[in-house]
Amino acid sequence: MSEIHDHYEEKLTRLSMNVKHSLGMLEQEISTHIQSEKEVIQDMLEEIKASAPR
Repeated sequence: MSEIHDHYEEKLTRLSMNVKHSLGMLEQEISTHIQSEKEVIQDMLEEIKASAPR
């Protein structure tokens, strides 16, 4: 019984590590995407400000 428990505990530990890794990668990807979107919006705002009548 203990062997079965150890086997599944090991599998769950590995699964947990994989999920944490995947979430970390996803978080990084989202963060990068948000940063690039912020830059695009900032550029658009600069263009709007530059073309606004004074």
